[in-house]
Amino acid sequence: MNTKGIVNFTPGPSQIYFTVEDHMRAAFKEGIPSLSHRTSEFERISQRATEGVKELLGVPVGFHVFFTSSATEIWERSIQNLVINKSLHYVNGAFSKRYFEIAAQLGKSPVKFEVPQGKGFSVIESIEQDVELIALTHNETSTGVSLPMNFVHSFKEKYKDALIVVDSVSSIPYPQYDFSKIDSLFFSVQKGFGLLFPPYCNTPKKIRHRKHPTCWEFIYWVKYVKIFCEGEFKSSERKQNIKQLFYTRH
Repeated sequence: MNTKGIVNFTPGPSQIYFTVEDHMRAAFKEGIPSLSHRTSEFERISQRATEGVKELLGVPVGFHVFFTSSATEIWERSIQNLVINKSLHYVNGAFSKRYFEIAAQLGKSPVKFEVPQGKGFSVIESIEQDVELIALTHNETSTGVSLPMNFVHSFKEKYKDALIVVDSVSSIPYPQYDFSKIDSLFFSVQKGFGLLFPPYCNTPKKIRHRKHPTCWEFIYWVKYVKIFCEGEFKSSERKQNIKQLFYTRH
């Protein structure tokens, strides 16, 4: 099946930029996929990929960039690392609902504000003060409904103790986020970004100090900081993902 030239009027999958194939061929020709993640060359690739993401999205100093295997992993990791008891989810479609369901499956006590599919939110409901994380889906992938940016940015001032986590899977890199008004942002493959690499989640330094009693060592975000920001590349789980991003930007 020849899929070249296909245009989908949906949140994804997106047509890949025409030079990506050449970048991938160049990477294989130079042996990049076989490069050890313990080498200084790989550290250089990781650093350049991270700096490229920060530059493109205007990520300020103090935020960390993590490369993971999927946005589904970020749903799980964010709940496991940042929530002890309660998260709040604004649900208006299948993907925002799935984030809520994962929180429940992980043994938390999530609550939700839900509207019918195809509808959005414009008013902040009264939120209980013991909510630790507020989950917002900027563009609900299943319906294409977007939240106004002033709505996304309005939570931080009112609920200073809650972490604001934004799913921007099918809208990044187009929205202009005010990173002083959110704590974590993540996105994934296929959609607006259109590249063959996994999502990232950037979190400010204060998240490093939020202790969580149920985090496993492998997925503890403090460990992610050590891997991606302090150069301790002892795990090979993410190496191909970082290399791939580097070569699509090279």
